[in-house]
Amino acid sequence: MKAAIIGSLDIECMGGGEANTVMFSNMLTDLGYEVTYFGSGCIEYGKRNSFQDIEMRFKYKPSSFLHDPMANPNILKISRLLSLGLFGFFSFRKTYKMLDGFDLYYFANPTLLSRRMIPKILGQNKKVIIANHGTFFEYLGNSNNFVLRALGTIAGKYLLEPLNIYRKNIVIHTQNNFQTEYYVKIGFQHKSIKEIPQHNIDFKRYYINQQKEGFSVAFLGRLTESKGIDVLIEVANMNPKIQFHIMGNGHMKNVVIASNKNHNIVMHGFVSNEEKQDILASCDAMFVPSKFESLSIASIEGLASGLPLVASQTAQGLRYIISKDPIFGRLLPRNAESFSSELRRLMRRKMEMYDDYIHERINIRESAIKIFDEKLLLTNLIKIIKFNIDSEIYEEKEIPEITVYT
Repeated sequence: MKAAIIGSLDIECMGGGEANTVMFSNMLTDLGYEVTYFGSGCIEYGKRNSFQDIEMRFKYKPSSFLHDPMANPNILKISRLLSLGLFGFFSFRKTYKMLDGFDLYYFANPTLLSRRMIPKILGQNKKVIIANHGTFFEYLGNSNNFVLRALGTIAGKYLLEPLNIYRKNIVIHTQNNFQTEYYVKIGFQHKSIKEIPQHNIDFKRYYINQQKEGFSVAFLGRLTESKGIDVLIEVANMNPKIQFHIMGNGHMKNVVIASNKNHNIVMHGFVSNEEKQDILASCDAMFVPSKFESLSIASIEGLASGLPLVASQTAQGLRYIISKDPIFGRLLPRNAESFSSELRRLMRRKMEMYDDYIHERINIRESAIKIFDEKLLLTNLIKIIKFNIDSEIYEEKEIPEITVYT
């Protein structure tokens, strides 16, 4: 049995969605599939220093679609990766020929390419899984711009609604209830939708490092507008007594460096897993000012380190996470004043009630371990692969030993 993984960036540019896709690819390999991960390209500023610490038990073909103009690195950069959704508009025949002959097709996101390929795939009685590791309808639907919201509606009607006629043959994997409700709203049946908040966090690797002095805040992710870097800069300038540890890279890196007037921003760039876990453990809170998130693996990493989340209420993934347990943090209006007020409240609490603050961090970590249990996650992901929509039953199969890497 052969499986094709389609739609994620090259592994060198790994973000949360790519980490989930790598995890799924390894899991398919352990289930006996011959898996090929077709990387969709990479932007130079997004490359990791090294990706040798990432376990890959599958075939990897980076930058597989350079014959499609939408996969050109310059187009990816200019469009802020939005051109990923337009793969398949050009050179479709060449792309389809490259991807023909597999038994299972896993699309990391619904795109124009998946829209064009699925009728042909199902005509050959192949299995299709559409995952949602960052989706256009969350980004466009939550925009304040009327034109972008309209584009989201048009994209939904063109890319997803026509697939309703194939709904008995497509498994939809959603990350949160917003995505689930979206698919139901456009006509998909609940039985074909599996809501599983996928992450690749091995909680045993994370810990809490108690530090009584100072107050430090962690940010983990791409340095882009959609991740809220503009707001982070403003918050850092408003709070000179708070230290901000930024892990990641992106086109706004130089903007952050130039704005570090208070010298309270520490730029770490890409870090190894061990360095990341050490930095998170030594911080006191996690700052997630994203415009949108499907889930936010970075936030779960923060919870694994016992960090309360100071999060944007515009991001559906963050709303989903915090709805699981209010102890995880607070959702706030996406502006510097709201975020600053919450960070100062947490700082005062740590300074005035240190023992209680550490106890709360321990409770955050323990609750996250229960809710985002790795074993249950893997069990449910395997059920997606074995699920038969028509009979609504799962084929029983022993769960293999699967190593999770962050």
